[in-house]
Amino acid sequence: MRCKQCLEKFGTSRNPSHEEAVWIAACLKQARAEVLADGERWLGVVQEVERLGSRLLPRECRTKCDTLHSKEPFLKELVKNFHPLKAVTEFSSLVGRVRKWRNEAVHGGGAARVLARNAVELAIFMEDTLMEIPAGEKNKETCPIRDWMVPNPVWAFDWHTVGDVRRMMLGGGFSTIPVRLGEKWRLLLDENLAKWLRSGSETGQMKKRKEKLAMCICQAVEKKLEAPETDPVGQGDNVWDVLEKVKYPRAILVTREGCKRELVGIVTSSDLM
Repeated sequence: MRCKQCLEKFGTSRNPSHEEAVWIAACLKQARAEVLADGERWLGVVQEVERLGSRLLPRECRTKCDTLHSKEPFLKELVKNFHPLKAVTEFSSLVGRVRKWRNEAVHGGGAARVLARNAVELAIFMEDTLMEIPAGEKNKETCPIRDWMVPNPVWAFDWHTVGDVRRMMLGGGFSTIPVRLGEKWRLLLDENLAKWLRSGSETGQMKKRKEKLAMCICQAVEKKLEAPETDPVGQGDNVWDVLEKVKYPRAILVTREGCKRELVGIVTSSDLM
């Protein structure tokens, strides 16, 4: 039995709950970040989309529909029901391109940049769809910031050297990194670090730069490295309330409820776009 016929006979078994959709979207976001860091890891996005398709299958079809192509009718239904633009045609075209280039990669070595670009587009498309799945009646008016945060962020302590922080930012491709100095959280931007490292007269600049890289981050802040203080928010805070009061929307730090010393997530402006 073809999977289109499965859809006609059994219908979609169920849509993901809001909580499940948020979790799947976070997995897609992580897979997308890995592709952006390394284009060769495009397959991770395709596998996440296939896993999503498997969740939508009626039990009677799960042994028959085991490819992206076979799960496509069920994914289309999800897009039709929840994507902000109901862009089913665009989704079909995108999945077709992903399948084509995936086959090229298996049989003839497709170009990684094309595979990566299509995978990133597919991830964004499905994230947009999943984040539109509403919460239950009890929570339909709430929009907690944890639904958008990237969990387990990297951050720096006051004892890290500037060189350590620079390596963290370059290695992870971060434009912003949280820094905890004592009980306070600060945000260090790549542009501020670059300006500070290159500031001063040309005479002896390389020596001064080496000295700066060896400083611990707390000393660097005392020496006028700009890292503005920021107030973290709790996981359950409403995203709209947060956006109204946040000072630096480029990055919002999310801490565990009742413990502002423990960072559990970060939300960047691109996460909210």
